[in-house]
Amino acid sequence: MIETMTTTTPSNNGHTLELYDLRASCHMTPYQHLLEDYSPTTDKLINATNQQSFHAVSTGNLHITVPNGKSTTPIMLKNVLYTPEIATTLVSIRCIDNAGYLTTFGGGICSIHNADNKHIGQVPMQNRLYHVDQQNDTHHFAHMASNGLTIMQFHSRMGHIAPEATRCLVKDQLVTGIQLDESSEVLTCDACTYAKMTCASVLTTQENPRANMYGDEVHSDVWGPSPVKTLGRKCYYVTFTDDHSCETHLELLSNKSDIFDTYKVYEAKLKTQKWVNIKAL
Repeated sequence: MIETMTTTTPSNNGHTLELYDLRASCHMTPYQHLLEDYSPTTDKLINATNQQSFHAVSTGNLHITVPNGKSTTPIMLKNVLYTPEIATTLVSIRCIDNAGYLTTFGGGICSIHNADNKHIGQVPMQNRLYHVDQQNDTHHFAHMASNGLTIMQFHSRMGHIAPEATRCLVKDQLVTGIQLDESSEVLTCDACTYAKMTCASVLTTQENPRANMYGDEVHSDVWGPSPVKTLGRKCYYVTFTDDHSCETHLELLSNKSDIFDTYKVYEAKLKTQKWVNIKAL
């Protein structure tokens, strides 16, 4: 949500970037030091349109200023997600619209009006993006230094060492210039989980003899969901491989549960020998 505040222009020194995003479902920022009423929340996984994902670990309210001609209009964004993995603050046009404000685009300008049709501000398009370079008070950056890095942030920056080791490095002054937030929680690290996964080796030779006839033994496997759907909205596939001929039949699926119906169709065609000569086709 977005809430208009009194119109004043603060004196600023620090630099941040705000991107007005049409696709963002909520406000997000990597600048923890700028959040007010900061409160930790359950770790949320957010998927981006480029199939990448990142985490939101807390929420708060964020003061920003919108350009308004020769002046600026300070506003407060509510329920902003703190997402340390993104590079800029994302101002959600959808949230602005849900709060009763009108946003229009035209002539390279994003204009914002309140419910009374009062002009709040306008954001110019630069390099094909609607964004604003902000200058923030130096006391915010002093606040950032006092908050410091969370244990999980320092864990990631030190090459995913054990979280307890991050405390020891700072405590024993083996790493200096870091202010570690000792009150931060130790969360599950996806990168560490993926790195520790193991995969059984695949045999290059077959231990048991092959089936004597086509259809005597069939191996099946299902894969999915795919991060990108096909034009037919399919995101799974199932394979049936005949052990005798090594012939493989593949079917695309919309839902994983469709595998049972697909198997019945395959079994019926197998019995009628309709797929015996599929290689020749």
